[in-house]
Amino acid sequence: MSRVLALAAFLLLVPFHAGAQTINLTTDPPGAKLYRVDRSGIRTLIGTGMARFKVEKDDPNQLVVESDGLEPLNQVFRKGDKYPKDLRITLLNRLVKVSALPYDAQILVNGRTAGMQLVDVVILAGTLATVEVKKPGFRTVSRTYRNQPGADLPPESDHFELKDRVVLVTVRPSDANILVDGAPQGERGSADVVVPYDKCVNVQVSMLGFKPEEERFCNKEQADQPIRPTATIELKNRLTKLHTTPASASIKVDGRIVGNGDFPLTVPLGQCVEVIASADGFVPVKKQYCNQTNMPEPPPEEHLALQQDEAYGAATLSDQANVNFTLEVNPAKTVDQAWSTISQIILNKFDVLEITDKETGYMRTAWEVNYFTNSTVRTRVIVKLGSARPLKYVVKIASEHAPGHQNAKDDEAFQEWGWIHNSYKDIVTELQARLR
Repeated sequence: MSRVLALAAFLLLVPFHAGAQTINLTTDPPGAKLYRVDRSGIRTLIGTGMARFKVEKDDPNQLVVESDGLEPLNQVFRKGDKYPKDLRITLLNRLVKVSALPYDAQILVNGRTAGMQLVDVVILAGTLATVEVKKPGFRTVSRTYRNQPGADLPPESDHFELKDRVVLVTVRPSDANILVDGAPQGERGSADVVVPYDKCVNVQVSMLGFKPEEERFCNKEQADQPIRPTATIELKNRLTKLHTTPASASIKVDGRIVGNGDFPLTVPLGQCVEVIASADGFVPVKKQYCNQTNMPEPPPEEHLALQQDEAYGAATLSDQANVNFTLEVNPAKTVDQAWSTISQIILNKFDVLEITDKETGYMRTAWEVNYFTNSTVRTRVIVKLGSARPLKYVVKIASEHAPGHQNAKDDEAFQEWGWIHNSYKDIVTELQARLR
């Protein structure tokens, strides 16, 4: 019924019983071609813009009128019916020959599947038609043709080629943010990512508390890997932004210094990492972060505030800590006199001598322990004979520090310290002065 309405001129073809059986035909547009079709389907051109059509006996009397960009008219004149002598034929409906690649892409007209590869799209007078070409994994291309007054005329033919690819990216967790080349997509859980022809795009997935992940998709003929229609990007590794007070504190991760003050800590899936924040004059902070099932999740951000270590207020930074110093004895002094002087000075500071042997010139005090609110310091002096002639002794002040309250014999808890407790800072100087 729509075709009849579109070809409004043929409302004049209502037969009546008067007039000649030869009809004078004219067309609009004037360049339309008129064909007569015989029983075998062979078409014969009988005119352009105008023709005389004779209604004959024992003939299908079939007329076809065609013009580029317009829907053809197919009309049969029945023998015995009477028709006007002069008829004007107006082709009103537009015709667009639509072709598409890839060959298996679906061509839809106004939302309905019309075919593949090549489809004739008819746009009725006064209406419009929307053509879409679709294929999974490709970006849909659509165009709208209008057969309306004042609108641009549709083309006679149109070619669609799907070249831009589409990757359905699914993310986990589902509420992670999706960015394409830095631009937020707005979707959560999944997004159709368009990869233009001969281009690459970077898809970034981020979420508070996770290390961001990124994947690159390339729509190039010589790409290392063919582009996939779907992809899943999962955030697995946790991310904690660490901040320290003081800002000069060093941050050590699993025994390796990684920065000062601030550091983005990554905790790989299934693992734990140990963090130690330390600074001179402050008590170190040690924490463990785990990314494992049934373990507390690492926080997205954490402030490590170091408390001041009282031990530093009771000590002096010294280049004599844990260093061997050679003391030359005045040649006028005997071994007994020198040894007596050394013993007197050291026993004035230390209560217990673990080892003392004048003959071999070796002396070692017991550890003197000083406890503070958040740390422990231990100190001792070791004396060894350096040379008999001339007489020399080697002195070392061993100064070590440990966090918390520690047993003086727990060697693993202590580390050498570049500071000397004020009670012992002048021992080397006094020995140098009195042995000369």
